[in-house]
Amino acid sequence: SWFRGLPQKVKTRFQTTQNRLIRYILNYDGRHHLCSEDFKLVGWLNVNDRIEYLSLCLMYKIHIKKAPAYLCDVKLVSHSYNMSYIVPKVKSHGQKTFKYCSIKYWNSLPLPIRKSNCLVSFKSKCKKYYMDHFIKE
Repeated sequence: SWFRGLPQKVKTRFQTTQNRLIRYILNYDGRHHLCSEDFKLVGWLNVNDRIEYLSLCLMYKIHIKKAPAYLCDVKLVSHSYNMSYIVPKVKSHGQKTFKYCSIKYWNSLPLPIRKSNCLVSFKSKCKKYYMDHFIKE
């Protein structure tokens, strides 16, 4: 939850560390360029996508009322059939908060993923969605 507020230099170090781990696992040379297929091979999301994925998993728990009460104060849009939440109005620093970012990520997910019937199904669909999105980029 603190990741979004970190300086870009620290975020880059996290990604560099993850890249080194992937090279080690796949027995690549230290200068080997990693592509999306390498991430798929080890079954990992890049650091930024993993943060979004973890936020969405907690958002799903909020949606099914399995999260702590202090997190469950988000409000659905009046049309609950699309399962969207109201994005809070915030200033610049508020855009780095868990609540703001998680709701934006949630609302941008395809509806079939949001309609998953259990947490395991949601995690599986969500990770597949992020992996496919990463490969397309």
